[in-house]
Amino acid sequence: MTADKSYDQCLKELLDLYASYEDKGAGVLILTDIYGGTPAKVAAYLALTEPDILVYSGFSMPVLMELFIAQPETLEEAGGIIERAYEMGLVRMNDKLIEEGEQDGDQMDSY
Repeated sequence: MTADKSYDQCLKELLDLYASYEDKGAGVLILTDIYGGTPAKVAAYLALTEPDILVYSGFSMPVLMELFIAQPETLEEAGGIIERAYEMGLVRMNDKLIEEGEQDGDQMDSY
């Protein structure tokens, strides 16, 4: 999906792509970058209309790497990997700095 395409154009492309998979096997995983953006909205439509589609939005490269390394075999397994990777990868820096300051004797000058 590119910026020059409308919602309807993107939906048609994704529907055509989905229909082209003769053997969907364990389902289809769709990953989008920005929640609320056109790709996420199109994917949400498909998730509501097709039972074998799992959609995640707000995706990042580290989570994608975890997914590729793990090579899940089912949508459920993929979802678990994605959710664990987000838990490990998302850091609230304010809390981390306070925690490290308490452990290191408040050495904020090193930052």
